Parts: sequence; structure tokens; C-alpha cells
Amino acid sequence: MKILDLIIDSFYPRRCSACKVLIGDGCFCTECLNKVSFVETPICISCGNSVKNCQCDTYIYHFDGVVAPLVNTGVAQESFYNFKFKKDFDVLPFLIENMCNSVKNNYGDIKFDLLTIVPKNNNEHNQCKILAKELFKKINVRVDYKALIKIKSNKTQHNLLSMERFDNVKDVYRCTRSLKGKTVLLLDDIKTTGATLNECARE
Repeated sequence: MKILDLIIDSFYPRRCSACKVLIGDGCFCTECLNKVSFVETPICISCGNSVKNCQCDTYIYHFDGVVAPLVNTGVAQESFYNFKFKKDFDVLPFLIENMCNSVKNNYGDIKFDLLTIVPKNNNEHNQCKILAKELFKKINVRVDYKALIKIKSNKTQHNLLSMERFDNVKDVYRCTRSLKGKTVLLLDDIKTTGATLNECARE
């Protein structure tokens, strides 16, 4: 541990990202870490779910594949929502480590031309930019935060039913330049039906 880390820990002791008890290293206490739900292997690379929960028969996607390390439930969901809505960055190192491993393990043989993010409504905090800023340091992919723009506002996805999500994002995004022939790593924070990623990929 660096001297700076020791000083920081002295004034701002580490707390579990979920239950907020004092901890030593890491982002979670042992009890909460054991409750984190990871996507089970084998993974369907096309939809990003475990093979037993594959969505490929339900939805038709424009993207070539998607991977995600965590299931959006329980401790993982609570911690990420704290990061997303309350700007609590305690869980960020854990997210980056697992996102990086997920990309390397599943797309290790692919050379990406760029990494970009799903844009948000104007003036809305975009946690994807924070994730991308840290992720590109690990996977050495050029970042272009403005490759995609949002041309109109829409409703919040998590309050909508499955098929409503696809209608809600229709014609919402535009590419700022041609990405034809490019292999793009697109980062979003939460994937449920894949509607947002799908609409971005359609562009």
C-alpha cells in the first residue's frame, strides 16, 4: 500500500460498498462479497446472459455480442445504484476489475478500433463516462466519448416493460461520424433487455 493510500485510509476509512461497515482492503466485506451475483458460465456471447437464461429467442439484436460480469440484483444492484444515482464511488474499482476481466476473457482475440459510451439526456450524470475512463486504461482501447449522441430525450428505461423499452429508444441516438467497418466496444451501465445497446448498434 502506498503512503498516500495510508493517509487517505486514515482520514477516510474504507467501508463496504453495500452495508458500509468498516473494512480493510477491497470494496466489500466478506459477507456482502459472498452475496454478489456473477453471470453464470457458460455465457451466451450473443445476448450476454448465462446460457440457461439466454434471450436470443426473445429478441433480435443488431450488435454482434455483449458481455457483463454481474447480475443486476441484490448486493451488486444496490452498490451500483449507489454509484449511479448517489455518486458513491466505493464500488468503482470492483466494477472496473470485473468489466476488464469480462472483456479480456470473452473478447481477448478481438482488436477494437474504439471504445465509446451510451449517451444520456442533456445535463444528466453519465456514469458510463467514468467507467470508460477507467476501463480504457486496462484494455488499451482508444476512447471517443462523442461517437454517439442523443438527439432527443426519452423516458427512463427501468420503469418500462420489456417491449416498451425498444419503442422508448427508437431513433433516439445518432453517430457523429461513420463507423462503417469499425469494431466498436460500446459501454452501457446496465443491460436488461438490451434495447438501448441494440438501438445504438443499429446506428
